[in-house]
Amino acid sequence: MKAARVKPSEWIAGASGLLVLVALFLPWHGGQTALSSFGATGVLMALVGLGGLAFPIVSSASRMTNVPVATETMVSELATISFAALVFQFLLGDEGGFGAGFYLALVATLMLTVSGWKSANRES
Repeated sequence: MKAARVKPSEWIAGASGLLVLVALFLPWHGGQTALSSFGATGVLMALVGLGGLAFPIVSSASRMTNVPVATETMVSELATISFAALVFQFLLGDEGGFGAGFYLALVATLMLTVSGWKSANRES
């Protein structure tokens, strides 16, 4: 494993993925975490977090200098869908208000979306 192979956008994607995973365990709605209150959204967010976390790991472990674009694109698309779902939930509002986990996930999925697309576009 060579950390020198990891591009800055892949480090950002990895950090964003970690933040998404942390956000799952923080309060989202009325003191409930995303894993206990959302069902499918919580699972999608967990997949996005794990995918983002995989960016720097796969890149440093790869014998090639670039992580396959298909993997980066897939994770970036999932992050984009997750971000859109969170924005939609925000626009619909919540009677009890949103917790810190929701806002952290919102920012982290945006960061993962941007860094993922930037990382995937470097090879085009």
